[in-house]
Amino acid sequence: MAIGGANNIWGLWFGLGIGGKYTEISSAYAPAKLVDGQWHHVAGTFDGKLLRLYIDGKKVSEREQPGKLAPGRPTVGSIGAYNGRNEPFHGGIDDMRVYSGALTEEQVAQLAAAKAEPVPEEIVGHWKLDGNLHNEADNKVALAPDPSQHRIVFLGNTLIYGMEKYGFLETALTARWPHHHLTFRNLGWPADDVFGTARSEFGSDQNTRSWKPPGAQQGFGYAVMMDQVADARPTTLIVGYGSEAGFAEGESGFKEFQEGYEVLLGTLEKSGAKLILLAPPRHEAFGPPMPDPAEQNRRLQRASTWIGEIAKKRGHRFVELFDSLVARTQDERLTENGVHLNRLGYQRMAETVLRQLGIQEDGPSVVVAESGQVLQSSGSRVSEGGQTKRGVHFDLTTDTLPTSAWTAPGRIAATGDTALKIDGEVRLEDGAEQWSKGVSITTGPDLDQAEELRQLIVKKNELYRWRLRPLNKTYIFLFRRHEMGHLA
Repeated sequence: MAIGGANNIWGLWFGLGIGGKYTEISSAYAPAKLVDGQWHHVAGTFDGKLLRLYIDGKKVSEREQPGKLAPGRPTVGSIGAYNGRNEPFHGGIDDMRVYSGALTEEQVAQLAAAKAEPVPEEIVGHWKLDGNLHNEADNKVALAPDPSQHRIVFLGNTLIYGMEKYGFLETALTARWPHHHLTFRNLGWPADDVFGTARSEFGSDQNTRSWKPPGAQQGFGYAVMMDQVADARPTTLIVGYGSEAGFAEGESGFKEFQEGYEVLLGTLEKSGAKLILLAPPRHEAFGPPMPDPAEQNRRLQRASTWIGEIAKKRGHRFVELFDSLVARTQDERLTENGVHLNRLGYQRMAETVLRQLGIQEDGPSVVVAESGQVLQSSGSRVSEGGQTKRGVHFDLTTDTLPTSAWTAPGRIAATGDTALKIDGEVRLEDGAEQWSKGVSITTGPDLDQAEELRQLIVKKNELYRWRLRPLNKTYIFLFRRHEMGHLA
C-alpha cells in the first residue's frame, strides 16, 4: 500500500503477490483530498478473483486477477516502507489490521465508519501503533511461519574456506536484512574438488589402524560432503568449485572436472535449495621467482565460461569472478601468493557477488537546511533538528548497518569550512572546497557496530569449523580412538 505518483498517476496504490507475480492496482486521487492533514480509512482486499481498493469506505478501484496469494519468493511485509528500507511513508499510520479473508464492501464501510459491528473474518494481525509495534493478534490465532528464515550454505574448496576468516559476505547479507532470520554455514574445505577428495582424509571409522584410507572406500569424501550438506539443511547453496580446473592436465582432465561438476549439481538440486554458482577467480602474476599463471588462467577462463553456461542451462544464478575480481591498480594485490585471496580480495569478492546478484544499494542520504529542518532522507530515520551556535544538529538512525561490502560510504555536503560531530566527537573536518563536493563518512558508531558484527561472525565461523573438522579428529573418531577416544 502506498501513496504517491508513478506512471503519470498520483494517488493510492495497492499490490499483492498473486501466483508468484506482484500485481498492483491504483486509483488517481487529488493530493489536496488525500494529503489534507486529516485521517483517512484505506483498505485493500483480495478474494481469489478480484483486487479491490477502498478510501473512506468507498470502493475506488477494482482489478480482476484470479489466483492464490503467493509472492514468488521469500519475503516479509513492511509497515511504512518498501522492503523496510525504500520509499518511506511520509505521514501517519494508525490501527493497521490484517484479516484471514477478504472483507465485503459492507464490512469495509463499517470499519471506515468506526461502527462496532463484528467482522466474521479472523484478525491475524492488529497493530494499534500506540507507541509500540506490538501485534495485538499474536495470542489470538497462529500466524503462518516466518517466510524469512533462510539457511545459506557455502560449499566449495579453498576459495570458500577462506571466506570464514573474514566474514565480509556474510556480514553484508546479515546487515542488509536485519529483520530476517538468516543462518550461515561454511562447508568450504581446503584443496577440495567436486569429488570431495580432500574430505575423505583418513577414511571412515572402519579404518582404525592406518592413516591411509583403504582402497575400498573410494568416494568416501563425496559421501562426507553430502552428509555435511544434509546436516546444514540449506535453503540456498553458494557453490564455489572450479579452481581445480586450473590444474587439470589436458582435455581428459578438464572433461573429468566437467563430469564431476554436473554430478555434484544433480545431487545438490535434489535438496531443493536455490543454487548460486561462482566462477573461479583468476590467478595473479607476481613476477619472478613466482611462476607465470598464464596457462592456469587460460584453463580457469574456460572453466568460468563453462560454469556460466551450465548455470544458464540448469536454471541457476551465476556470479562471474574471473574477469570481475581483478586488481584496480598495478600495485594492488588481491591474493596472498597469486592463487589464494587475501583480506582485500575477499572484501572485493563480497562486493562483486552482491553487485551481480543485484543486492548492492546506496547508503543513507539526508538533506538538511541551514535552519536544521530535514528536507529529504532515505535509508534512515531522521528527527527534526535545529540550529546551534555554529551550525545545525539532528538525530539520524540508519535502517541498516553500513558495511564496506554492500553499501557505499555515506556522504555529506556543506558550505564553508565544516566539522562533523557524531555523539559529540569530531569525525570529519575539511575545507570549504572539499565539503562542497561531498565528504565520505568512513567512521562513526554505525561502522563500529558493523565491525563488531563482523568479528562475532568470524568467531561463530571458528566455532563451527571446530565442529566440522576437529583438530583431534583421529583420536575422537578414527584410527586412534582406541587409544584416547574413550576420554572424548
